[in-house]
Amino acid sequence: MKSILSRIMLTTALLSIFPVVAFGYTYNLGTSFSNSVIPDGSGPWLTISINDAGTDTVTLDIQGNMVDMPTTDPQKINDIYLNFSNTSLLSNLNFTFVSGQFGAESISLSTNAYKADGVGGYFDILMQWKPNKPIDGTDHIVYSITAAGLTAAMFNDTCVNYGTPPGPLYAAAHLQNAGFDSFGNFDSTWIGDIPDDPPPAVPEPGTLVLLGAGLLGLAAYGRKRISR
Repeated sequence: MKSILSRIMLTTALLSIFPVVAFGYTYNLGTSFSNSVIPDGSGPWLTISINDAGTDTVTLDIQGNMVDMPTTDPQKINDIYLNFSNTSLLSNLNFTFVSGQFGAESISLSTNAYKADGVGGYFDILMQWKPNKPIDGTDHIVYSITAAGLTAAMFNDTCVNYGTPPGPLYAAAHLQNAGFDSFGNFDSTWIGDIPDDPPPAVPEPGTLVLLGAGLLGLAAYGRKRISR
């Protein structure tokens, strides 16, 4: 009996430390759309990860993978587009810059209000950086986002009124100085995640710890019953 009570107490303690269900989603922006520009370098040119980080808190992780071209201006990003499924909670999102070279100059929140080029569809969140303080190279930027009841799963939504291609996108960005088009002109393009390929929900470490503790407890209890 004491052994069983000890396991219950341990599980309760773990529940107080780790979220019961904590997930993360990663979007690899490696698809170029909107014109004939083929970006230099190899995609994804930007990776966006959104992870549960405790009660009512989500971490937004932005990782650049752009090319610093020797004969032209370097690739850079000034605009990032995201989706959000909970329309009633959207206006309550609070973004806090945690780390990175530069934070966004402005963050706009409105349902289906921000269009990513002509065919990219409409998004709910627009993050904009200053032209002289963009995301470039291998910049790594982190934001903490908070709101009552917020989870990472709420960002795992697609845009609306999109063209085909690119199809429904989970995230998009405007890649400046991307490369040369079919006419030899140096131009920008728009990039997004791979359409029709929703990212899997990846359990965060806290969820895995709880799962492991539960399985160990069940196994120990089963062995004790068998031994009797």
